[in-house]
Formats: sequence, C-alpha cells, structure tokens
Amino acid sequence: MKVWKRYIILTFVCTMIGIITGSLFQSSYFNGLKELMDNYFMGIKSRMEYLDANDNIQILLRTIIKRFGSFVIMWLLGELAVVRIYIAWLCGKFGVVSGFLIIFFLMAYQTRGIIIILLWSMPQIILYGIAYIGSALYIIYGFSRRKGIIITLLSILLAAGCICETYVNPMLMELFV
Repeated sequence: MKVWKRYIILTFVCTMIGIITGSLFQSSYFNGLKELMDNYFMGIKSRMEYLDANDNIQILLRTIIKRFGSFVIMWLLGELAVVRIYIAWLCGKFGVVSGFLIIFFLMAYQTRGIIIILLWSMPQIILYGIAYIGSALYIIYGFSRRKGIIITLLSILLAAGCICETYVNPMLMELFV
C-alpha cells in the first residue's frame, strides 16, 4: 500500500475516533463548550465592529505563526526518517480534532451546525490542505528538483489561507451565523 493511502486511512480512522469520543463524553463537556462557542460567535460579530486595522494585523500575524509552525517543522524534518512520524501525528491530530468538532456542532446546532462547520473551515482549509499535502508528498517521495520554488509556492498558498482565515472567515461567519 502506498504511503499516502496510509495517511488518508489514518486521518479517517482518527476522525472516527474524534466523533466517537465526542459522542461518548458529551455529558462531561457539552454545556460548557456550547456556551464557549456561543460567546465565540458573538465575539466574531463584535470583532468586525470594534477592531481596527492594527488589531486585524496582529490576528493575522498570530495566525501565520500558528499555521507556518508545523509547515516549517515538516520541511526541517524532511531529510530525517522522523518526518513520517510527524506527518502521521499531523494527520491523526487533524482527524481527531475535526471529528470532535463535527460531532459537537451537529449535536449543538443540528442542521445549522453543518453551515457553521463549512463557514468555519472554508475557504482556508482547501489552501492549507494543498500546502500540507503537497509538502508531505514532496518530502515522502523525495523529489529534489525545484525545491525552492515548491516551498515558495506552498508558502504562498499557506499565507493565502491565513489571510482567508483572518479576514474572509469572520465576514462569512458574521453574515450566516
């Protein structure tokens, strides 16, 4: 079986684990997390009204640091055998967190939860996905040509995702949530 298929299966299994875990432990976290998310949505709405350009730039910088961290670590580990373990950890983490959030939003907001999930993750998840998957495939299969260009293009996609997450996402959430 090809390596990338194993990572897809791992992500799927971890997503199912996140969904099952979220369902099983619903009674221990549900009310507190629902209240936290409601406050978060109200915060998004007020953020659009009260934040100035400097505040948004700080949020963008925080987002860039957060998103580029694992990207840079993946490329730094690219020459070591440990990179496969790191990629597996990223797939597992993404799967568990996604599964947990999906089941939470569906239980808390029913059909509106689907809209919230889509608005919260789109369009940046597509850009992040291309950047991370492209990096992982490039590193795993050991392509050595045009490494600088590939890293630059994937970094631009990641930066575009950060801009979407900082500026586009809050506007979409404000309109539809």
